[in-house]
Formats: sequence, C-alpha cells, structure tokens
Amino acid sequence: MVTQVTMIEESCRVVTGSQDASVRLWDGVKGGLIAVFRHDQGVNAISVSGGFFATASSDCTVRVWDHGMLREKCCIRIHQMEVTCIDLRGSRLVSSSDDGTTVVCSTEGRGRIKFRMSCNPLAGDRHSE
Repeated sequence: MVTQVTMIEESCRVVTGSQDASVRLWDGVKGGLIAVFRHDQGVNAISVSGGFFATASSDCTVRVWDHGMLREKCCIRIHQMEVTCIDLRGSRLVSSSDDGTTVVCSTEGRGRIKFRMSCNPLAGDRHSE
C-alpha cells in the first residue's frame, strides 16, 4: 500500500513510498515506472529538493536519492526509532523520529549532524546537543 506520494515538478516525475519498503519513481506524464529503490522497512515520508529526494523509513534511516542519476546519494542513520517526517532543503535535512528527537544535519561530507533537539513531553525534557 502506498503511504506517501509527491511530485517532482521540474521533471514531471512522481515519487511514491510504500509499506512494502519500496520507493518508486514514475513518469508523471506517461505513467511508466522509471526506477525502484528500497528501504529495509516501510516508507513514512518523502521530501524533494532540486535534483534529489529524501525518504524516511521505519528502518530508522533517511535515504537521499539522486533522481537524475537514479541512485542513492547517502543513507543517514541518526535515529534510534522509526523516522516519521523529513524536510530536505538543498544539502540540509531535518528529520523527526519516534525516539523523540528532531535532527538537523547535512547530506554532505562527514560530521553530518548539526544539532539534535530532544522533546519528551512526559518528562518535560527540552534540550539541544
């Protein structure tokens, strides 16, 4: 079952994410399948920025894909539980997880994490690392 869908306006392509862990890239004009990418578990969110799109998954990862080259750019493992939402803006990525954290990071180079915010409403815990 498809859980997420978004349009890549510049190229008239459509990206779908599914519970079966697949990420599919479609031709938004003719409807044909262009490529299939994979996570290890279901896809929870998709965000597009320029020539890339990011997917968040129950496998605790965010993957960034190059939709022109049809390949994975990077796999980011910064959460301890499933990643529920993301926003990709150029090389900056914000992600939130069921582990109670929101992380701002870069999709480029080493030392990707810019900062981590932890919000646990039950404990009244709010801080950044």
